[in-house]
Amino acid sequence: MERLDAVLPLTLADAERARILFASLDRFLEALGTCLVVVPDAQLDELRRAVPRGRYVLVPETALVPELPRHQALGRLKARARVGAPAHGWHVQQLVKLAAADVVGSDFFLTLDADVVCVRPTTIDDLVAGGRGVAQITPPHHPEWNDAAEAILGLPRSERQHGVTPAVLSREGVRALQAHLERRAGEPWRRHLLRRLPWTEYSLYGTFLEGVGRWDELHVDGGEEALYGNGVWIGSQWAEWEPASFFGSPYEPPFAVVQSATRIPAAEVWERVARYLGATRAGGTAAAAAGS
Repeated sequence: MERLDAVLPLTLADAERARILFASLDRFLEALGTCLVVVPDAQLDELRRAVPRGRYVLVPETALVPELPRHQALGRLKARARVGAPAHGWHVQQLVKLAAADVVGSDFFLTLDADVVCVRPTTIDDLVAGGRGVAQITPPHHPEWNDAAEAILGLPRSERQHGVTPAVLSREGVRALQAHLERRAGEPWRRHLLRRLPWTEYSLYGTFLEGVGRWDELHVDGGEEALYGNGVWIGSQWAEWEPASFFGSPYEPPFAVVQSATRIPAAEVWERVARYLGATRAGGTAAAAAGS
């Protein structure tokens, strides 16, 4: 496999942050094939101006999750009645990442969020080793995620934690998970998951593959920093976050996350990383800026 497709759920609120991601992918991830940028239908036109052309392809959410409008309408009714769990943006992003398996063109695909940054030259071998997707695995630290996966899948809970975004998923593995959910629930898998909130996509995926004995067939365990590290997960980490200590190093994980929930402004992130990406504050590459 020479190229790896990717999926990025994106909203207008994260458009400026995503420009950092795009610049980093263009700088360091030559192996990227098509990146599906999945956006709310109502924001499609506005986001078209914020997403680069070429290998980045805009996709409306309903193309992957056609059940979403009806579920969101029901969620608003339930919210007014104060019953049930609505589908928040986080849940929609998770569903989109699983639904992407139906449209990507590569056997494995990369999941992304707007707050991810590619920090070093990354080849296909960094992400898919010996025909198996590289996985980041840690000791369990969110047992509730594994509890939900066990209940929904009817399979034994995993005794470890499967990493979060960015992750490498098997197209075949996700499709097998979809089929399992439909057999078990007797309804379309997307509808079932929307009715069974909350859950997390990677715990569902990892628990399923482990439970049916296919994890080692499709994935290789890369350890606790196989894909991402050097991140900012809470605001107090920002003051000491120094890109010079890891950007470009072949000995560091290929990605870092500057968690959007910390509310660190995208402009401040740009200030620290632009010099390593050959990028301007506006979000374009230095070469593109020179030619404009």
